[in-house]
Amino acid sequence: MKRSISLDSFQTGEPIAADIFDSQNRLLLKKNAVLTESFKERLKANNINEVFITIEAIKNMKQASSQKNTPQTQKLLVSRNYYDLYDDLVYEQQKIKIRASYIKPIQTNFSILTKEFVILMLQDIETSLEFYLQIKKSQPEYNYKSHHINTAILAILIGHWLRLNVYTINEIAVVAMLHDVGETRVPQKILEKATYLTDEEWEEIKKHPLYGLEILHKTDWINNRELYGVATHHERLNGKGYPNGFVGSRIPIHSRVVAVSSIFNTATTDRVYAKRRDYIQLLLELTERSYGELDVKVTNVLYNGLADFLQRNNKTILLSNGDKGSLQRDKESSELSILGQNGIYNVKDPQCPRILNIS
Repeated sequence: MKRSISLDSFQTGEPIAADIFDSQNRLLLKKNAVLTESFKERLKANNINEVFITIEAIKNMKQASSQKNTPQTQKLLVSRNYYDLYDDLVYEQQKIKIRASYIKPIQTNFSILTKEFVILMLQDIETSLEFYLQIKKSQPEYNYKSHHINTAILAILIGHWLRLNVYTINEIAVVAMLHDVGETRVPQKILEKATYLTDEEWEEIKKHPLYGLEILHKTDWINNRELYGVATHHERLNGKGYPNGFVGSRIPIHSRVVAVSSIFNTATTDRVYAKRRDYIQLLLELTERSYGELDVKVTNVLYNGLADFLQRNNKTILLSNGDKGSLQRDKESSELSILGQNGIYNVKDPQCPRILNIS
């Protein structure tokens, strides 16, 4: 049994002592997670003013409060950090890859970890974006497991910038974590081919969203919106996507967000058939592809969120001509330039030196 408790009764900035749920028994925060003021306000914005906790957990909390706060009990309240949870998800992705190849259900533990990851990412967007850039820098080459997690991080951030509710963001994270699971049924020699694909090979690649649907359909904790998101993450607004050529309203927000996140993550890593792109030039390209292909709202919030972060934190940009500087964004036009030591470079100018590194 569960008992309702006012959301205002929980202290922000401290780990909570028990799992808390909403009125539909959906997990909101796991025990030992830190409740932040921004996350609390986010729940209230979605008309969640009271939460639920099990009667047994309440009894345990009362007993714990009567005991002395020893160093051992303090240690139990320490929230998990980004890297530990990321490593756990990498391990889960490895298990998913094996289970998917045999078309077996995905274990529930993965769902729990994904929800915990979403909560952690939403607690501090600035820190989460910094973590994302650090992870990307440490992983220059494409990797199946990390690609899914990195796509999920960016999708969660985009969901926040779009002001989506926490339930939708969680569903988007599940889609991102599993969007290419169907590739486990595509021959590896096709996925790793460095030259152009034949028509037959390309047709096989285009089946992977449906392979993913077939694999995940046996997993009982995945809902229909998440399944549909995996099946449609390669559909495009102009109908030129695959596997069904859906247009416009037939493509849900889950697929639209994951499409942009996946493209960004794939293009900014080295693959057997292409070298990685720099962040800023890719942002410009995604913006141009918004007119008919990708969702303009999604690409705009990514453009604004990442560009503002780089400028606000004065990140150093190293250019191919040996110059280095920082990103500047025009307040009126939103156009980007690099303020270098030897001049100012418009990133849209074909003569602009290539960006080698952002530190």
